Amino acid sequence: MKKILWNEMTMNEIGALDKEKTVIIFPTGAIEGHGPHLQVDCDSFNVTELAKRVALACQEQEINAVVIPTLQFGYSEWMNYPGKISLRSKTFRSVVWDVCKSMVDNGFKKIIILNGHGGNPNFLAITAQEFYQEYKVIIPVIDYLRISTDIIDKVIETSFRHADEGETSVSLALGMDIDMKKATKEVPYMPHEMPEAKDILGAPQKVIIPLTKITERCKSGVMGDATKATKEKGEKIVQAVVERTVAYIKRFLQY
Repeated sequence: MKKILWNEMTMNEIGALDKEKTVIIFPTGAIEGHGPHLQVDCDSFNVTELAKRVALACQEQEINAVVIPTLQFGYSEWMNYPGKISLRSKTFRSVVWDVCKSMVDNGFKKIIILNGHGGNPNFLAITAQEFYQEYKVIIPVIDYLRISTDIIDKVIETSFRHADEGETSVSLALGMDIDMKKATKEVPYMPHEMPEAKDILGAPQKVIIPLTKITERCKSGVMGDATKATKEKGEKIVQAVVERTVAYIKRFLQY
């Protein structure tokens, strides 16, 4: 089995990779409070594990995929629970840019960003667009919630927002050590949002609004009902994310 983690390779192993046929997977996450039951690196943990599974699934289909180290700090300026480590938007964009530029400097032009934090996509999209203008390198941004909203809608009873049934289910499926006895339920105060049949954070937004301080809307850090989370629900979402991301990578390599 080939190595899939950039940081476990030697410089010679990286230098020997086929630059035209190797996809670089760049996971982006966050460090922030996720209620009393989930660790603060939940977003980074989940997207890292998803990226590994995608790379292994690529390998099974004879596609070269390498996962570079996760950018664990994201844009979490409104997330004022204990434990937050946030980058300002301009810093976040600069770091993403510099990492992608480093990949190009190493000769790689097939780069995909896999995102696991709800505060990042807008800035990732802008950065990817401006990076293309500068280097003519297309960097797709795949947000794992957005590519699996239909599956989430089928398997999640309540919501997939923050530390709730959806996110906790995915964390369980990806192997996070969670004490479900600490899981709780809180209905967040969200008067400014459009009514939805089901609250899925990754779904396309009907109205885009600024993110207000989260403790004004939710005290526990659980924006929904984490007690309904199960590993089985999460596994269905994870399977969809991996399969769909690999399918996209196959098409991307033909570009």
